[in-house]
Amino acid sequence: MTDNDTNKVKFDQIKSPAFRTIHADGVWGGITPRGYINMGFYSERSPFPRQVTHAVSEDQRLSDEIREERIGRDAIVREIECNVIIDVRFAGSLVSWLQEKIEVIKKSELQEEE
Repeated sequence: MTDNDTNKVKFDQIKSPAFRTIHADGVWGGITPRGYINMGFYSERSPFPRQVTHAVSEDQRLSDEIREERIGRDAIVREIECNVIIDVRFAGSLVSWLQEKIEVIKKSELQEEE
C-alpha cells in the first residue's frame, strides 16, 4: 500500500508463527538445480549422551550415573538449525548489507581501542 501524499510505501514487519532466533557457527550449502543459493545454517556443540544408566538404591531411589555404561557419540554435533534459499539478486543485497554491518562493528572496535 502506498502513501497518497508522497512516493513512499510502508511495510509492516510481522513475525511468522515459525519465527525463532538461532545461533549459527557456520553454513553448509551450494547452488540448487534452479540456480538458487541454498544455505543450511548450523550450530556446533558437544554431543549429549544417547543413553545413561543410573544405579537404584535399596529404597528404590535413583542414584549416581554409572559412567562406564554411558552410550554416546564420539564426534562434535553440527545441528542444522534452518535452511535458507535465496536468489542471486538477493544474495548480492545480502553481501552489501553484511559488509555495512561489518564496517560498523570494525569502526566501533577501533573507537573502543583508542
